[in-house]
Amino acid sequence: MLRVSYFIVRRVVLPGGVVLTALLLRASSTHDGPVRVTEPVVIARTDLRPGVSIGRRELVIAQWPTQTVPAGAFRSIDAVAGRVTRVSVFRGEALVPGRLAPEGTGPRLEVKITPGKRAMSFRINDVSGIAGLMQPNSRIDILVVVNGQKGRVAKVFMENMRLLAIGTVQQRSEDGRAINGTVCAIEVTPEEGERLAIASAQGSLQVMLRGYGVPDSIRVVPRRYESPPATVTFLRETQRLVRN
Repeated sequence: MLRVSYFIVRRVVLPGGVVLTALLLRASSTHDGPVRVTEPVVIARTDLRPGVSIGRRELVIAQWPTQTVPAGAFRSIDAVAGRVTRVSVFRGEALVPGRLAPEGTGPRLEVKITPGKRAMSFRINDVSGIAGLMQPNSRIDILVVVNGQKGRVAKVFMENMRLLAIGTVQQRSEDGRAINGTVCAIEVTPEEGERLAIASAQGSLQVMLRGYGVPDSIRVVPRRYESPPATVTFLRETQRLVRN
């Protein structure tokens, strides 16, 4: 098709050499197709967890079409290396400022906290060994168990809480022996922190690990074991806090 066009132009427009050149250039450009413009973008070479420092080996520069480059995307590895992730970044994802903690922030626990929330720790009675199955970002339900003169009452009073960290600390038993206690750090709102403080002061706490796809809330009725509750006042306060 290009040869035919050239032949027609040569016979008809030969005296106008300038016009001939322009037409030939236009025909050549149409034959080759449009030029695809790309830009360098820094992407993750591997999956990155929240709150970790990014190394140079975990980054790579890719050429992306200009119209697909996210706003604010980094163009050089030097601008990203050493920064800390604020949220999860997946392999092949472009690095943008919103995915990273402020410059100069270290890989500490506060990086993982959602804006507007707080981190709060509490000791749990891990009688079932479930703590060994929990990992950061697991979802848990928290129970409070009240011991009284006549019996016990267990109540799920916090549900679908995000676990930030879990570990052990050394404590002293009543007879002076060193024992290891399990401590959880979860993400809470200030109001949820108040509820957790009341519950931990009144009884012992246990956790239940949630599976994926479990509804956000499940209606749970307080269960009484062996006899009536230890303190009616605490139960009423707990139920009021749960409703609020």
